[in-house]
Amino acid sequence: QPLQIYPEVERDLAVVVKKEIQSAEIIKTLLENAGLLKRVELFDVYEGNKISDEEKSLAFHLIYADNNKTLTSEEVDSAHKKVLEILEKKFNVQIRK
Repeated sequence: QPLQIYPEVERDLAVVVKKEIQSAEIIKTLLENAGLLKRVELFDVYEGNKISDEEKSLAFHLIYADNNKTLTSEEVDSAHKKVLEILEKKFNVQIRK
């Protein structure tokens, strides 16, 4: 792949999911369905205090980019909103704030 010449935009996202949901399944689904999302990296898995015994918290590092231009804040916000909608619809996640 050619080098990315336009800047990437990074966002972190933490969600609470059922323990049986695999992070790889979430990553695959997001990359297949969220257009401007270029990479997803899992950086934390947490189980314990303030999380029910049937759930876990997953934290992801999300990288958005466009190969043809610099993204505006509005474009990134829209793409991030789509990611949240996908996660809520397919995996019934709770967004951690």
